Amino acid sequence: MCHGIYFGNYSNKNTLVQRNTVTNCSVSGIHVDHTMVSSGNQIKDNILFNNLIQLSLSDYSNYNGPGATAPYYVPSFNTVYSGNILYAVTKDQLCMQQLHVYGANWVDFGTFSNNMYYAPYNDRSIFLHNHNTTEQRTFTLERWQSEWNEDLGSTRSPLHLEDKAVTEIFGTNPVPNSTFASNVNGWGGWPTQALLTHDQTHLDAGCLKVDFSNNASSNVFTLKHNTLIPVQNGQWYRMKFSIVSTLFGEVEVGFKGQTQLAGLEMEGRNHVTFDTGRRDATFYFQSTISDQGSCSFANTYTEGTYFLDNVQLDRVSVIDLDPFEKQQLLINDQGVSQSYTLDGCWSDLHGGLYNGAVTLPAYTSVVLVKEPEGSCMTTGVEASEAQADGSSNSLYPNPVSRGSELNLLPGAGAQRMVRGFTMNGELVWEERIDAGIRVIGLPADLGPGAYVVQITEGDRRAQQRLIVL
Repeated sequence: MCHGIYFGNYSNKNTLVQRNTVTNCSVSGIHVDHTMVSSGNQIKDNILFNNLIQLSLSDYSNYNGPGATAPYYVPSFNTVYSGNILYAVTKDQLCMQQLHVYGANWVDFGTFSNNMYYAPYNDRSIFLHNHNTTEQRTFTLERWQSEWNEDLGSTRSPLHLEDKAVTEIFGTNPVPNSTFASNVNGWGGWPTQALLTHDQTHLDAGCLKVDFSNNASSNVFTLKHNTLIPVQNGQWYRMKFSIVSTLFGEVEVGFKGQTQLAGLEMEGRNHVTFDTGRRDATFYFQSTISDQGSCSFANTYTEGTYFLDNVQLDRVSVIDLDPFEKQQLLINDQGVSQSYTLDGCWSDLHGGLYNGAVTLPAYTSVVLVKEPEGSCMTTGVEASEAQADGSSNSLYPNPVSRGSELNLLPGAGAQRMVRGFTMNGELVWEERIDAGIRVIGLPADLGPGAYVVQITEGDRRAQQRLIVL
């Protein structure tokens, strides 16, 4: 099936598309087209899972229906997109695509808020294409929020999953001066206007800083190591590095062979985003050449500053990983509650933990993500049948920023004990809160990571996975 739900190509107004579950479509889960008179439409609380594009938007049908007037450009619409789960299961799927067909200016397709953009294999999950100018842009959620001032309250997946597993590593890392422990010797690039310096304030106490703001010779700077290293045709390689910046941007990375210097070819071409949060990137490629060359990092002068560390290129043997072993969609299409058996510990996207079984109310669904073995049991909570219809002790926002506050949904009106555990079961904080209290502060010394929060109220006890950024 191309589109799960497709509407808006004639004159839809005041239409509500709510609480649908759409999965396994070859194009989009929901495609929202527009005409020049589209108004008052709402896309709310849908679960879109494992479609090539979870949510697709366009103004293609502006030429059609009542009110169509050349040149068919409408600068903004008032459609509302809220509370949707957009879950891309593979690295090639998108959470959202926008097609801007008429006019050189980008269209404001409406208001976005409180959506979940989950793309654990590729966080560049928002794609915009202007057909008039041919410009294409790809965003992480954070960059989309910053540049478009949209999706307030929306969250992304805290996971960065790999689609392959290494079964054997051959030899040692051949990349010279790969950790930049005391200098950046052996690394250079073009154009020469870029500044390469040694930095000890970011990443792992010694890294390479790229500062490229002078585009007199080129808009793009390419960084590489000077000593050539080999790749073999047909062999698999794993490339790893750490990256951080003071701004939003991305690098085009891969392996550039000597025979490829005159053209655009590159082995394992990939785009890795950077921002103020550390990113430990890993990706795999199978070489199509036998050659000597270098690891290559290219960035534009408008995204000119980043810090690089721990560059590694290993020849490896790999196997493909099945993404559905770590994430699944359960659907109850019956008019009564249904119970589903679970193998191991799973969490929903709100942090609720489930072990043994999960019960879904009639006509509902839930996305579950596999947790490490033992995560559901480390805090002393007995394995029990959980119900995925929301808990009175739910925490939000989740993920939450370090040092900020957590909101609790109302309980049953009694005192509550809140305890936080590491994923290994170590108690790291506890707090007793009076009835009616709905806001608690995270401990100042609680670092980034995954935790299990246990909330006890009388003889009721619930637990939820919490991500601290």
